[in-house]
Amino acid sequence: MLPAFMIRERATLLLFALGLYLTLASISFPGSACGQDGLPLTGPSDYIQDIDISRDGKLIAAGSGDNSIRVWRLQDGMPIQTIQKSHVLCVNGVALSPDGSVLASAGYHGKVKLWSITTGENLHVFEGQTARLDSIKYSPDGKYLVTGGLDGHILILDVVGRTVVKTLEKAHEYGIGELAFARNGKLLVSSGFDKTIKVWTFPVGKEKKVVKEQHEDVIISLAVSKNQKLMASGCKAGRVLLWHLPKAKKGGKIQTDADHVYALAFSPDSKRLLVGGLRGTLELWTTSRKPKLIRTFEGHKGIIKDVAFSPDGKWVLAAGHDNEIRFWKTEK
Repeated sequence: MLPAFMIRERATLLLFALGLYLTLASISFPGSACGQDGLPLTGPSDYIQDIDISRDGKLIAAGSGDNSIRVWRLQDGMPIQTIQKSHVLCVNGVALSPDGSVLASAGYHGKVKLWSITTGENLHVFEGQTARLDSIKYSPDGKYLVTGGLDGHILILDVVGRTVVKTLEKAHEYGIGELAFARNGKLLVSSGFDKTIKVWTFPVGKEKKVVKEQHEDVIISLAVSKNQKLMASGCKAGRVLLWHLPKAKKGGKIQTDADHVYALAFSPDSKRLLVGGLRGTLELWTTSRKPKLIRTFEGHKGIIKDVAFSPDGKWVLAAGHDNEIRFWKTEK
């Protein structure tokens, strides 16, 4: 017979194991068999400004108003990396490298920083800009970064050589709304506070086309579909316009309840468009010639600043000023 103290120790271990099992069983994350609609993913102590999902669908990164960068494992919501005080004031943009090993970030002070996902170490800082940066994107091949901000300049950065390749000065008057790649990286598309959309050859940076007088207000969001055939742009007036690429020919029109359309994302099959904006409004639309509203998602409180689809298209994600990233199943 076992001594009394050993029996007590074993009983304590069994109770601990049972409690841990019940706790884990009550938590559901996207990608798990028991995923829960509307699940929040928390961590930052202030609003979330931007998110990015790695191309293999394994990681999700977020930049927030508390100066932090956080990276989670998308499958189960497990925290992978937290980088505190990464920038002065807010982290406005984050971008994961194609291989998921490096994260690029942009902030209020005009600096672009590269971070190791594994260690959280700062690998490099691109200096030279002083204006606030609002958008940052990796080129499809991972060789370049592009950034845009309040001064209206677009910077093309060589990630390998750690140099500024080119500055497109005053690409837009009053500031850059958003940047996106098209034609598998051969074209760069930009939207501006001057109510225009511009198409550039990349990485040369030659202006190829200008679309203007289509939006009645500042264009603050932009997205290109996975099949590279469609583009969407959103403005402060709540209107979303669809465009056929590469010639940027006008397609369908969406009038949302989102008011300020801060975020857009196409589904992996390019047939649906996620729209996020003011007051926590999150809508899912078709991308047909006459777009139709499929579903409205509820749960966020306050502005939604970024949205995304999971790589398999079964989940939509939204992040915003309530300090949360929420997940919903695309199908009810």
